Amino acid sequence: MVSAESRRVATGNDRAIDTNQLPASRLTTVGVLSTRRRGWPMRLGLTALLLVIIGGAGFGLYKFSKGEATTRARFQQFNVTKLTTNGNALFASISPDGKYVAYVKSEAGKESLWLRQVGSAGNLEIAAPQEGHYLGVAFSPDGNFIYYGYTVTSAIESAEIYKVPVLGTGARPIKVNPEEGPSTLSHDGKRIAFLRHSRANQADTLVVAKADGSDEQTLVTRKWPDRFAWDWASAPAWTNDDQNLNLPLVNSDANGFYLTIYELHLPDRAEKIIPLSAQRFEQPNHLSLLSDASALLLTARAQGASFEQIWYLGRDGSARSLTNDLSDYRAVILSADSKSLITTQTQTFGNIWIAPKGESTHATQVTSGLGRYFDLSWAPDGKIVYASDASGSADIYEIAANGSEVRQLTSGMKRNYAPAVSPDNRFIVFHSNRSGIFQIWRMDRDGSNPVQLTFGNSESHWPQFSIDGKSVVYEHFEPGASGSLWRVPLNGGTPMQVAEGAGVRPVVSPDGKWLGFWQNDGKTNSPWRLAVLSLETGKQVQTFALAPTVPVRWDSGLRWSADSRSLTYLDSRGGFDNVWAQSLDGGPPKQLTDFADSKIFSFDWSRDGNLVAARGVITSDVVLISDTSQTEARP
Repeated sequence: MVSAESRRVATGNDRAIDTNQLPASRLTTVGVLSTRRRGWPMRLGLTALLLVIIGGAGFGLYKFSKGEATTRARFQQFNVTKLTTNGNALFASISPDGKYVAYVKSEAGKESLWLRQVGSAGNLEIAAPQEGHYLGVAFSPDGNFIYYGYTVTSAIESAEIYKVPVLGTGARPIKVNPEEGPSTLSHDGKRIAFLRHSRANQADTLVVAKADGSDEQTLVTRKWPDRFAWDWASAPAWTNDDQNLNLPLVNSDANGFYLTIYELHLPDRAEKIIPLSAQRFEQPNHLSLLSDASALLLTARAQGASFEQIWYLGRDGSARSLTNDLSDYRAVILSADSKSLITTQTQTFGNIWIAPKGESTHATQVTSGLGRYFDLSWAPDGKIVYASDASGSADIYEIAANGSEVRQLTSGMKRNYAPAVSPDNRFIVFHSNRSGIFQIWRMDRDGSNPVQLTFGNSESHWPQFSIDGKSVVYEHFEPGASGSLWRVPLNGGTPMQVAEGAGVRPVVSPDGKWLGFWQNDGKTNSPWRLAVLSLETGKQVQTFALAPTVPVRWDSGLRWSADSRSLTYLDSRGGFDNVWAQSLDGGPPKQLTDFADSKIFSFDWSRDGNLVAARGVITSDVVLISDTSQTEARP
């Protein structure tokens, strides 16, 4: 099943849009180089290496070719077909025989399950649109059923697993055991293998059985947190002789995540760990072993990269990316013969808008084209600073409020986000991974003289200046713990915790009296709420409940109104993002903007109450990649 992790980047566009009409949506690359000639650096995202902008109206069918093949490794050459063009496919899976694709579509605030025959353009609705969220989709090993995860809330832990028959429109879903992951069939067709996950026993168990499910044998068990499974979709792979079972393992160190293969020799139960490429990733999204366990495919962002791509890690230690463009690819699901894979291609398109006094009816677009604008912040001089990774490298820029005088402030120093300008307009603080992991940095207003303010082996993000400009408030994460709020002197020094308990995305009020932030209890399924802390006393003074349509994620923005009397945030009710305000005086929240289209990626208020917002769409479409290496590669 596609990992629920895919939802963190699923389309934010809640309406159908023909993505073939977006020229930049056809960004792709050519030239998959043999890993015997060149090695490519990577991480759980992906480095954009070679961009080819292909004109024309449709994505169509493209062939990715390379020079003369030196091996018969899979996916050295492949065809790419875009199966959906509405831009609202959340995630997908392919049937074992490669003939069908199941996918989840989001539209008008509801989600539905669809089936498409790969060889035709027809789409069949399996489950009608409904409230709640799908958390993944997969086919049964025999291809007769579609499994999916579903929850009526946004909490993954409350999800249930169901199955419906393929081509079974209107059939009632059947609830299945959520502790059993998807199974794989041996090459001789006599046995299946799967993982059983026991929350009660905090353990993962590798199990084999006859093809009909009888005569189960427990092979080996691992106690959490030492796990066999990266996600529910983790499934064993048989070697060609059916003598070994393999599972992908995710490991981590101070430099990031890396992958290995666990192999169990069935006749004598001998265990073996097979190292793969030493390449580090941020966080693998979904892992799939080829049917012969000769390689591992995953979607991941490479160290220092801005986009998540599809990676191929060979058992021989080789590593290469199958995609290299300015898109994100979410999950990779293989057919039984590993000759085809399905993924979702996600792209973000936006522009900067200015709404005088926050009046959305008078909003004016000040940038043109299809860009990527994040972490907007008004500077005291009236300019807007922001982050953008549209070029493939995440850097900080500034722009005048009329859209002129664009200036790049960082360059060639890995990924840089969340700029905030000091009250005296002399400095900018931001978070960057230029030292290895994300830490808080300071630089002069023109981008010169960078100075690192926080250190350690865990990440710090989202800095904000105190009203006197002498210190910086930020959020900090320790492994296995919720975020917490800290303060560090602008000139460097020992950080001090600002507030007790869990809190993220701190924002200092314009009058310097209050600190607003998202807060929860730091426990599973704990609801998020708005919190306000007095910077004079260091005590929390208010909390406010949130509507279920308020999305609180790691990147959910929070801003003070210009008069310091309200906290403003995004609410997605009705399927569209709008800015809402919660007054410190209490009462229900108030809607401030009335946008009836697009998504808001970031926003901020100027000192005189003008709103700047990055607005646009996130498109996500199903893409089929078919391997042609085995038929076209030369010996």
